[in-house]
Amino acid sequence: MATSVKGEEGAPKGESAGHGAASGHLAHGDPPQKDTTLQHPRCVFQIVKRHYSRYTPELVAEIAFNDLQASPHYPGGLALRFARLKRYRPDKSASDADTIDAVRAHYAAQARAAR
Repeated sequence: MATSVKGEEGAPKGESAGHGAASGHLAHGDPPQKDTTLQHPRCVFQIVKRHYSRYTPELVAEIAFNDLQASPHYPGGLALRFARLKRYRPDKSASDADTIDAVRAHYAAQARAAR
């Protein structure tokens, strides 16, 4: 939890001092403009929205992993060990992605190979 320390005029420290400047102005220029509508293209909301808009449910991600292990914590009953994002696959569709049945078959083959 953040705590606000009050300055001499009742404003939190930093605001009344202008981020350390004794003159009461921001050290790097004027305060940023406020956009209460969140429509300006350089508004943080719009920037984040553009960034995350490329990640859709249709985007296929290729995941690399070392092996599979049984896990009671996941609905599928399996966990990927040392999983990592290898790359996004714009050339694949969601229907091309592996199913839980394919992952279970891979787990069974892994168990047979370990014997």
